[in-house]
Parts: sequence; structure tokens; C-alpha cells
Amino acid sequence: MAKFKQGKSGNKRGRPKGAGNKIAVSLKGQLSNFLNEKVMELPAIWLKLSPRDKVAFLKDLLPFFLQKLQSINVEVELEKLTDEQLEILCNKLFSKQRDEEN
Repeated sequence: MAKFKQGKSGNKRGRPKGAGNKIAVSLKGQLSNFLNEKVMELPAIWLKLSPRDKVAFLKDLLPFFLQKLQSINVEVELEKLTDEQLEILCNKLFSKQRDEEN
């Protein structure tokens, strides 16, 4: 029979919020050290890759360096908008596009 009830332990304060698993923290450090040592080998490996493998390599790495874009779904019944509302909407869209281009 269990010493404590489910969800209740003898440690009232429990694990601090954000505390990492000791094994995971150690493994992450070892992996980081390994990658730091091997990063100098990447240019030579890159030259040996086929174009298809280069694209696959970049595709696999990019999510670690770029923010993932989220798609949004906007449904607007344009017929229900006034001319003024349509003009405001167009101006905002065009100004946002100009800002992104600059």
C-alpha cells in the first residue's frame, strides 16, 4: 500500500516550478558540448551533400532558428462592410505590406 495518497507527497513544497530533470539537464549539456566540437566539420560535410540532401538538411535545421508561422483563418463578409470600412481595411493591408517590404 502506498505511503501517500495520490497527488499528495511528503514534500509539501514539491519540485520548484521550472526545475529541470537532472538527467535531461546533463544530457543537454553533453549534447551541446558535442555539437560545439562538431560544428567545424559542417562545411566539409556540406560540400559532399547532394542538392536534395542540402535542401533536406536546411529544412530540418530551420525550425530551430526561425519562428514557426501560424496560419490564421479570417472570414469577412465584404458585402456587409461599408465603403468606409472597406477603405480602412485596404489601407491597413497596403501599409502593412509596404512596411514588410521596407
